[in-house]
Amino acid sequence: MQTKEIFLRDPLTWKLVNEGVSSNNIEDLATLRFELESFVCEGEYLQGMRRILQSYRDNFKSPEQKAAWISGFYGSGKSHLAKVLRYLWTNFAFPDGSTARSIAHLPEEITDLLAEISTLGKRHNGLHMAGGTLKAGTGSVRLRVMSLFFKSVGLPEGYPYAKFLIHLKRDNKLEAFKKSIEDQGKNFDQELGRIYTSGAVAKAYVLCSSHLKDPSQVGALLRADYPNVVDVSISDMRDTIREAIAANGKLPCTLLVLDEVQQLIGLDAQLSLDVQEVTEALSKEMDGRVRVLDDKPTVPELVLRQRRGFRQRPFWTLMSRKSTVGPDVRRLIASAAADAALRKAALSNERSSLWEGLDLQLCRLVVGFTQVSM
Repeated sequence: MQTKEIFLRDPLTWKLVNEGVSSNNIEDLATLRFELESFVCEGEYLQGMRRILQSYRDNFKSPEQKAAWISGFYGSGKSHLAKVLRYLWTNFAFPDGSTARSIAHLPEEITDLLAEISTLGKRHNGLHMAGGTLKAGTGSVRLRVMSLFFKSVGLPEGYPYAKFLIHLKRDNKLEAFKKSIEDQGKNFDQELGRIYTSGAVAKAYVLCSSHLKDPSQVGALLRADYPNVVDVSISDMRDTIREAIAANGKLPCTLLVLDEVQQLIGLDAQLSLDVQEVTEALSKEMDGRVRVLDDKPTVPELVLRQRRGFRQRPFWTLMSRKSTVGPDVRRLIASAAADAALRKAALSNERSSLWEGLDLQLCRLVVGFTQVSM
């Protein structure tokens, strides 16, 4: 028997689509399908998903949805779990008609809980999800979180551009505005990117406005109403997110994934407080409809990083304030659970019982888990 025969897929021909790194910033459909198919919903991963879904359902009539941490060592699959849950939450549909829930291999209790979440969505303005890494954005924590919500509804990630379109849509003028720009032979997205100086934007805005007739005045007006700011208040953030994702003033059942938060915070105590403030606002001031899901490394991993020169005390402080942030769903992805999932993902069913003692470093090499950095 050759070594490659004990694996579920031939390691010599199988391509690891995501290169072993699950990123909540990547939305490539081939990568997403691979990550759904390869997710092993057992052990701590099963328990974590169960508790996150159950707690949302059980707290649905409460004014607050407490935030949740996914805790585990680096490379344990925190980002993979969070990303899979995002797309299972809305049962994301692929172009070929398949859905996230039909592709993933899930136990019956999880499919039942997801069905209950869908029922809540049907009764209460639908389901919605957003997510990504805060380090990928620009500006303050509040602006970065808003950009994730903007992106989730097809808006530009920049605050002034998104808010401008939100207000046009609110006033039932967005389609006319967009059509006017395209009728001028211009690309809508490109013109929006230079909102203050674009002649096409000025002419379209005048066409949609009942109080302004001179296109030369539009740039100054838009710069005053929609300035390019470096930060906003927590109330502005909350109200803008409501405007972006609500329908008829009602919020959908929403999951927000904030991935790799510790990489943003680093040594900055103020960033730690900002993340805490944003999490509290979304948990307590959004009608009990928004669940915030963060991931974090285990304390031993943080200690190891400190010894290597990566000091993370501000993030440690945020983690310790459990009563304030309210992470009632905290899951620790243990090493044994990660190894069990790894073995199942790598080994064929026929061979797994014969190879319980297989060196997991070999499995990690084959399926690429040693490349994961979280």
